[in-house]
Amino acid sequence: MNDTDFEGMPGLTEDQLSEINDCFTHYLFYRRIKANTVGIAGTNSKKEVSECVCSRCGSEYILERGLIHNIQTTCTKCGCKVTAKHRSYGKKKLYEAVRVLLICPENENRVWLRAFWCTKTYQTEQGENLTPKITPKIRKAEEARYLLEPRKKARHWRWNYKGGKFIWCEQKNPQEPFHSYMGYGGEYYLLSQSRLSDTFLRYIDFRSWYAEYQEYYNCYLSHLYYSVLNVPDTRYMCEFAQYPIFESLIKAGFGELVAGKIAERRVLSTYLNWEADKLSDFFKSFDKEEVKWLHDQSYQYMSIKEYALFKRVYGKKDIERYQSDKETFGMCFTELLQLIRRYKLRYTHSLNYLIAQYDKYRPTDMIKIRNDWSMLNIWTDYLRFAKELGYDMKNEIITHPKELMQAHDKAAKTVAAIQRKQAEEKAKVVNAENKKKYAFEYAGLRIVIPTCPDDIIREGEKLHHCVGGYSDRHFSGKLTILFIRKITNPDKPYVTMEVRGKKIVQVHGYRNDINKPLPKSVKLFVEEFKKYIEQPVKYKKELEKEKARKTA
Repeated sequence: MNDTDFEGMPGLTEDQLSEINDCFTHYLFYRRIKANTVGIAGTNSKKEVSECVCSRCGSEYILERGLIHNIQTTCTKCGCKVTAKHRSYGKKKLYEAVRVLLICPENENRVWLRAFWCTKTYQTEQGENLTPKITPKIRKAEEARYLLEPRKKARHWRWNYKGGKFIWCEQKNPQEPFHSYMGYGGEYYLLSQSRLSDTFLRYIDFRSWYAEYQEYYNCYLSHLYYSVLNVPDTRYMCEFAQYPIFESLIKAGFGELVAGKIAERRVLSTYLNWEADKLSDFFKSFDKEEVKWLHDQSYQYMSIKEYALFKRVYGKKDIERYQSDKETFGMCFTELLQLIRRYKLRYTHSLNYLIAQYDKYRPTDMIKIRNDWSMLNIWTDYLRFAKELGYDMKNEIITHPKELMQAHDKAAKTVAAIQRKQAEEKAKVVNAENKKKYAFEYAGLRIVIPTCPDDIIREGEKLHHCVGGYSDRHFSGKLTILFIRKITNPDKPYVTMEVRGKKIVQVHGYRNDINKPLPKSVKLFVEEFKKYIEQPVKYKKELEKEKARKTA
């Protein structure tokens, strides 16, 4: 951070401090006291009154009428709605926290945003309860700062810990100051919106923005299990300043595009020009008729991408044909377009072919619809198999076989046979490496290397544990499965061990040793094997020395 970064940033005014204070719940603290009163006859008497102090305006005054704890009333000084609280009750539970974003214009073309985490408590620093002469003060912790200028990327600063202290550090991209998953609580408030009226952001419309974002959230985000509706006001203002086209898009009914860019960074730069000044220049590959059609679509982002892909594979503009084919194939239409584009297939011929294949295998009692994914998935798999097998993908007899199901099954078997052969060759290499690396015998036990996936599956079935699911990872080299067998009976499953490099991950016998722990002989064997794989050369030398000593 440079010393000049925050030059010109306005401080908080009294009005803004009052706005922050109004974000909290307001209380009227009172206690009942006896006050001297003079009657009509001039006689003195004592009457019970309420001695009050307002937490909003700090005014202290006497109410002749009595108050009841937790009743809703009005402060006679500031006219604010308040909750009456007797001072004898504890005030720890009255602690409140709020998140506020303040708009602080420097001049017409420089607008600052300042984000604060604010708390309010009703106890003094010494821990004593509030007295009539003490008004609580709000504690403010500034979380972030933003500088907005016309047609420029917004600048964003946050607190970071560097060099043993916290300093303001500029961020690469503007982000929201508060996130619900970071432990922030309390209500969120956007304050001082009226101050934008004398700035270049005077035409920003938050009400329309909230409506557009709510609709976008319901369409695209509400189904996500971690999704929380937090309207990104800060990023909206930052990008509104950078892209003036936002105003025209929202007014023209394309607010979904604005919400998508902010919520999920959906830019679609191939089709949309965010730097444009006019709506007519915003859509790169859409004419007036297409823009008018797009305006009436419920899912504008999806429609833009799908229709643009349709025009690419179909070769020309045709909204009626697109809508007809979209209705026919439903949700799988995009996948079909991508398939046609990927393998450079003829559009009309491909659609008619898929319909014919679907009708051929469709049960007679089914409704005649073609938005079922099953036949499209079969055709997609077949084309992938055909390409892997090196077939001529320009030949329509290959890409559009008369009997798709039979062609798919035949290609799948061929590919499976090739993959099986490749897996066997790879298994031979893995087995050779494992035999060289892990061959070991000690105290009547030895290591047996599995030679095929069936060996590992059989081991799991016999010992009733889950090693069978490790076969793919074993033969791909991600881990190693070893069998500990008795030298006298090497074919009978006994104990299974998982090894990764030089580390023994787990060792288990029958039913994962739940009812019967591993024998002591197995534990000793594992300890020796661990020494061996960690330092094989040293272990072999010591073993040779031990043999030489015994024979001497």
